[in-house]
Amino acid sequence: MKKLHSIIPVCILFMLLLHSCSGLGPTRTSLVTITIGSSSSAAIQVLPANTWARLKHFIAGLLQTTTASAAIPSMVSDIKVTVSAADITNIITLVPVAGLPSVTITIEVPNGTNRTFLVEGLAASGVVAYRGQTTADLTGEPVSLAITLTGVNPPTFAGLVSASILTISSSQLQWNAATDVVSPSANIVYLIYQATTPMGELFTTPTYTSPAGATSFTVSNLTPGTIYYFVVRAMNEAGIIDNNIVERSFVYPGLYVATSGSDTTGTGTQANPYQTISKALTATPGNEGVFVSAGTYTPVTTLQLKAGTALACTGPGHTTIIYRPISGTPVAIAGNVAAIIDGCTVAETGTLVVNPLIDDTLGATTINNTLVECSLNNTNIGIALQNNSAVMNSRMSNCAYNASPGYGISITGGSALISSNTFTANIGAIQVSGGAPTIANNTINNNVNGIVVSGGTSTISSNTIDSNSSIGISMTGGTALINNNLVSTNGTGISISNVSPVINGNTIISNSTGISVIGSPASPAINNNSIYCNTTTDLNLAGTISVNATANSWDHDSKTSPVGPTTAAAGCADGVDICLGGSVSYSPSNSAVPVPPACR
Repeated sequence: MKKLHSIIPVCILFMLLLHSCSGLGPTRTSLVTITIGSSSSAAIQVLPANTWARLKHFIAGLLQTTTASAAIPSMVSDIKVTVSAADITNIITLVPVAGLPSVTITIEVPNGTNRTFLVEGLAASGVVAYRGQTTADLTGEPVSLAITLTGVNPPTFAGLVSASILTISSSQLQWNAATDVVSPSANIVYLIYQATTPMGELFTTPTYTSPAGATSFTVSNLTPGTIYYFVVRAMNEAGIIDNNIVERSFVYPGLYVATSGSDTTGTGTQANPYQTISKALTATPGNEGVFVSAGTYTPVTTLQLKAGTALACTGPGHTTIIYRPISGTPVAIAGNVAAIIDGCTVAETGTLVVNPLIDDTLGATTINNTLVECSLNNTNIGIALQNNSAVMNSRMSNCAYNASPGYGISITGGSALISSNTFTANIGAIQVSGGAPTIANNTINNNVNGIVVSGGTSTISSNTIDSNSSIGISMTGGTALINNNLVSTNGTGISISNVSPVINGNTIISNSTGISVIGSPASPAINNNSIYCNTTTDLNLAGTISVNATANSWDHDSKTSPVGPTTAAAGCADGVDICLGGSVSYSPSNSAVPVPPACR
């Protein structure tokens, strides 16, 4: 049972004060004063019950102030003190304390040995919510003891009601609120215990703890295809935990595949899996998982997912490897409505192909935690999207076709979400020729080009785009909001040709050219960016253009020398802030970015 020193502190100090004043002799009883809820120095004081002690107690009562560093809990309505021993009749005192921060109780107790002091905090119903006791001898010798009140009864709780499916790797646990004499339901927390074997929960250490008052909890990052078991217990403010063992299990339903399985005698269960992914996809009706264990799989033809199918590769560290079919070089995996690809490595066989490794032709597909490994100079596109698909937490690399432009992801339609991915060693990381994609929180580095936009309406936000040898963001068509990106150490940070995007709040640093705007007409809005330390120029303008470039921070401002952003005509020397080749408004500008002198 957990001790709650901070809930109702009760310290006991027994001091038998003997006075030599005339007429005050030994006594047979003591005055016991108990203070509860004041602080860790609150005391039970024992005095001989003579006239002098009673007078001192009376005066102290007149001077007493009620202050508390730890108030009596709100659910305690009465304090009950019971003093007992073998040679005395029990002395019981009941004092109402509802709403009080502290209380002082004085009891006259016969001297003697083995005096037991039991202090109880009662709820309004009369049920004991807290209890503590100690024993001492009242012999005239000073003694210091302490009582710690602890909660008595655990919450009343029926346990976990359900563990339902949220996604292939998450479950929602639900229960009905517990009740308790110590804590209101809104203050009860729930301890969640997780195991992968029945009753394998370790009840000494919860896996998760819910917020107070919760009646549900989402468990994430579960391994697809694994059966999980859960027990939930309620804990009140006194730290008392119920001991129910109601257990519920969760597993995403589906079929299992392993290289050691059999398409002939296998039944698709975890104990008797199929051998090929194609067999499982043929057998499944859709809307369930196909769980593929570690190993290398080379299907004969495209793996066509059915609607709602979750292709979950369960090999740790992406050790489930799916190669593109060799015959006819078709798409490796074709998505479908509400289908999922999770945890896989999807790789090229090495044959020259123009087809993507993954597409979503039949419907919006979620691709998560997947490695798309193209073969440089052999694969044109890693993932081709035309629906409202999502690609998250994945890596696309080595996508090109015979040295011509190849892309990790190519988007031709839909409202795709491209988030929290890594793109590296591609000719181009992302191509947008249509649709309305959101491209956010990605790391795009060491490609030839980063994001190439020729159409559609794009939101490009909060990405890190660096060390791409040609262009970080290239835009020749469509519209775009380009904001809050870090664009650094590319050939050209952002290249704009014949279009008018909004470029706002970016940091564009240490590229050869920061932003290049060319063509006719072009009227981009370039505001509130930090554009500095770009080797050739921060902003290069060429053509019949009109650029709003106010409120940016450059290498120079009104306090630097030379004053303000430096400008020059076409053919600018290295280090110029703005190389003029059209109409540009750049005043007012924000304060200069503090940069090393070598960048100025």
